[in-house]
Amino acid sequence: DEALECYNKALELEPKSCAALYNKGNALLLAGRSEEALRSCEELLRLMPLFPNALTLRGSIQIKSGNFNSAAKDFEKALQIDSKDFVATLHLGRVYTNLKEFGK
Repeated sequence: DEALECYNKALELEPKSCAALYNKGNALLLAGRSEEALRSCEELLRLMPLFPNALTLRGSIQIKSGNFNSAAKDFEKALQIDSKDFVATLHLGRVYTNLKEFGK
């Protein structure tokens, strides 16, 4: 909760801080608060729609929620932007495994 307090305070000072939104979303995901994490990530993507880390974070949130098709779309889009994104590649493989799409 201390981390979230800091991110919230940072967002009070700078409401459009992409770093604060990203870190808040990640902290919420790690705390098991997926819906709140998704809201933070959606706000971040409104500000920076082509930020691959935000897409990867949203994909990770989607995995936690069992939305594997949505997660795949986010990881694929992140890889279109940055084809060398290790985390997106790793998680996309995980999604394909869950979807039993072994040919991809």
